[in-house]
Amino acid sequence: MLAAITGLFSGAWQKIALIGAAIATVLLVLLRVRNSGKQAEKLAQMERNVRARNSRKEIEHEVRSIGGTAAVERLRERWSRD
Repeated sequence: MLAAITGLFSGAWQKIALIGAAIATVLLVLLRVRNSGKQAEKLAQMERNVRARNSRKEIEHEVRSIGGTAAVERLRERWSRD
């Protein structure tokens, strides 16, 4: 039994196993890089969503505290500067 196992991993079979392991390693690295790219894109999207939500909250607060027409004028001035 042991002789059969050692015979299996000698010569050409050993080279085939090493090449297969190398290919599997490269594929796993590429998969991890792809997944990290997806996670980076998700993080960027979440940051954009948070900025938009905070901007909406700030605008709502200004409209409530100042009043309709005055708040609209202040917002127009601020957006024209940006």
